[in-house]
Amino acid sequence: MPRSSRGLSKVSRARRFAAVAAVGALTAVLPSLFSPAFSPADAAVANHRVKAGTEHNVPFSTRWSADIHGTVTSVGNSVVTCDPHKPKRNKDAPDCLVARDQVPPTTGQRAGRNNDYWMKYINIDGPGHRDRQGNPIYSSSSADFKLPPGAEVKFARLYWGGTYGIVIPGLHINVQKSIKQVGWVDFRTPNSHGYVRIDHDAALGFDGTNPDHSYATSADITNLVRAGGSGTYEVADLDAALAVDSWGGWSMVVGYQDCNKPLRHLQVWDGYEHQAMNSGRTVAVSLHGLHTPASGPVGLRLGEITYDGDRGWADHANVTPNIGAPFALGDSLSPPDDVQNSVLANDDPNDSNYMWHRTPDYQNTLGYDNHRFLLDGKLANGTTDLTVDYPSTGEGINPGAIYAVVDLQQP
Repeated sequence: MPRSSRGLSKVSRARRFAAVAAVGALTAVLPSLFSPAFSPADAAVANHRVKAGTEHNVPFSTRWSADIHGTVTSVGNSVVTCDPHKPKRNKDAPDCLVARDQVPPTTGQRAGRNNDYWMKYINIDGPGHRDRQGNPIYSSSSADFKLPPGAEVKFARLYWGGTYGIVIPGLHINVQKSIKQVGWVDFRTPNSHGYVRIDHDAALGFDGTNPDHSYATSADITNLVRAGGSGTYEVADLDAALAVDSWGGWSMVVGYQDCNKPLRHLQVWDGYEHQAMNSGRTVAVSLHGLHTPASGPVGLRLGEITYDGDRGWADHANVTPNIGAPFALGDSLSPPDDVQNSVLANDDPNDSNYMWHRTPDYQNTLGYDNHRFLLDGKLANGTTDLTVDYPSTGEGINPGAIYAVVDLQQP
């Protein structure tokens, strides 16, 4: 069924979004948002009674793991950006078009942040394009995915998230959508001949804290990526509430077997943890089940998908293994003192999706990160568990997925 907001006028749509149900409606709605195919962590959330204005986190757990010759890779894009036709909130902020093209890292007041702009959808399909139900496409973006010849897709998952509400009383902003509207997207592969509706099959993590009400979820797309192979993948009608401080984006995470790559431990964890702005709370994500070699240097690639990371806000992601020394995530594009900085990056030249192409290719996503970090030598032999801490720096951070690629043999 199409979203209930489609076909409405702008005025009607705004009224409808403002009429989001409170605690009783949310409590009734949530059980229907979970499919039969969800993990024990998902079940725990489904049994949790929802209260308005609280965080509804999904504990991180293993979504997939394998010890095979191959790798885990990822591509994605944002679907929300600043509106250049509306005035900036902060006079010291760069103009919208300048902010979009800021090459990271960028620090200080002149860093483009979604807090400083009125936001709008990205829609590369443009006016006149419709989905299979005949409804106009209102948000869309794409990314090119590369699969090496002879490689076999073993796992593929689509992650997406955004704002489902923006409440800023000082600006008289109260734009909200029903949580039921955000549980699906349209997805197009190189071989799908149009869009395919993708419904989430994992728990939907969300929060109701102001100013932005955030959500994130995911769905299995393994068979679609197996059939699609290399080419352009597009996500449309990813829903987000649009005002100041809005954000939204999607990621494909793919694990594949390739006899030309070393034997590796591959693992994907996902969930949802919300850190409210100025909360003073450190979000700690626990990752279990890691395999590392018994001896020799440990080659490591760690990827993370996080939401609402703003550029120049001096945030951190600290990794503590159960064996060996802790270390911080970071590289030249996302330094350790501003690691969630609205960057989509893969600087691993040995990965098939090194510096992947996307449309549009904005340097600053204004609130969404998908980053692969090269961390060779950071793990000790025998490491099985990691804790990733996200300390509060005033900015809110929402981790959604993390993946690891660990070399089990020397190349």
